[in-house]
Amino acid sequence: MKAEGFICNGRLDINRIVSEYRDRPALVQLGKNTVCYTFEDFARLAGVLRARFRDMGILPGSRVAIHMENSPLHFLVFFLSWTDDFLFTPLNHQMPLAPALEESSPDVVICHETPPNTGAIKDRPLFISAGELLPDVAAGKECSLDFPEVDLDQECSLVFTSGSSGRPKGVVHTIGNHVYSAAGVISFFGVSAEDRWLVSLPINHVGGLSIFGRTFLSGAAAVFPESRHALEKAVLENEAGFISVVATQLIRLMKRTDTIDALSIMRGILLGGSSIPEWVIDKALDFSLPVISSYGSTESCSLVTAVPPGSDRKTHKTAGKLLPHRKLATSADGRILLGGKTRFAYYLVGNDRIFPFDSGWFATSDLGQTDADDNWIIKGRIDEIFISGGENINPFEIEKALMSVTGIETALVVPAPHMEFGLVPWAFVSAPAGMMPADISSLLRKTLPPFKIPKKILFISPDEKSAGIKADRAFYKQKAMDMAGGQS
Repeated sequence: MKAEGFICNGRLDINRIVSEYRDRPALVQLGKNTVCYTFEDFARLAGVLRARFRDMGILPGSRVAIHMENSPLHFLVFFLSWTDDFLFTPLNHQMPLAPALEESSPDVVICHETPPNTGAIKDRPLFISAGELLPDVAAGKECSLDFPEVDLDQECSLVFTSGSSGRPKGVVHTIGNHVYSAAGVISFFGVSAEDRWLVSLPINHVGGLSIFGRTFLSGAAAVFPESRHALEKAVLENEAGFISVVATQLIRLMKRTDTIDALSIMRGILLGGSSIPEWVIDKALDFSLPVISSYGSTESCSLVTAVPPGSDRKTHKTAGKLLPHRKLATSADGRILLGGKTRFAYYLVGNDRIFPFDSGWFATSDLGQTDADDNWIIKGRIDEIFISGGENINPFEIEKALMSVTGIETALVVPAPHMEFGLVPWAFVSAPAGMMPADISSLLRKTLPPFKIPKKILFISPDEKSAGIKADRAFYKQKAMDMAGGQS
């Protein structure tokens, strides 16, 4: 059944979904003793968890945050945000708890263990350890499997942007945003109840959180690796049909013949998070891997465009075509405008709601256009363009040229102060040992004019100072400013 078949009069029929897929696997936790929960098991577990929440006095309207590594508990609590009207807030568990709480102001925080000391936190929330909540199937045998139809306009999640270009923003989504986001992906890629989707991105990012909707509405299974360090093992041991990865993850997976073989039998390897080096796409296609380039954002509730399976090599280097239930346009200055049923509800800053919309459209900071085949081309961010000696510099253009150099995994171009030109481009790149800045500059001169060649090329580790799944552009911008000190 199509995901839209569970929607009637603006409401989602939860009971019908559970009944339709009752005996199908819903959640799989890989590990020493792999555990598989069916859709009926999932519903019973949710029933137990719902009763425990009520016993603890957690009421509808509460902000319920999770600060721990990816787990099936994330999806159970997210599900209850649909049925019991919570605002689910997944937090970056690699970020210290105190600043994460300052940003999100939750009423309840679920941690792996109750934190002994969280510092001075205003209006301290209720802390609950995961061990207190994790239900078992046996305890849910007597639970009712009856769930209400849910209103698609109901708010259900608060997800923070990556903050790679500044302070993270709190983005509020409705159930409808998630449902139509998932329905479009299911339709575009033909996801079915026979599929499995490996949960390989952090759930505090919308790309990881969206896997729940895609599997729940299609009857597919969401598969959790044993830990975030066990992705290669999960790829090798599990017959997943789909996986979502960022460039760094794919590069690491392609270093081993056995993981390449495992990836090659998948139905889709979704690439997102940031710009993908062209040499990585070429390498993946040379290995016959089913890679899918895409464009999306937190504000769009994950994917907006994607490359159709079976496309040619040229198309794979675009952001692909518009998915169902989304709308895209461009403004007079080339900004991408986002609309449709997946567009977020509003920004939440503290307790203030901000509705940055014009006639239903949200103006992103991304620049883009379509090609002759209606594939979207992303051309960088308008708020990152700077002037150097009277010339406009688009960092994305230089980054794309850098990432066409085989071996460069990450490239960030930022402005640095210069006595003569005001600002000049500096590049921070992750590249193989032995690659020299002069060699890179020489290659760039074949495609870029002299004023766009970075004045400095500095090497970084692929893992250095990242903001979740994206490199922290604001950090490197400040680093360049500090290092240059206003001198040439």
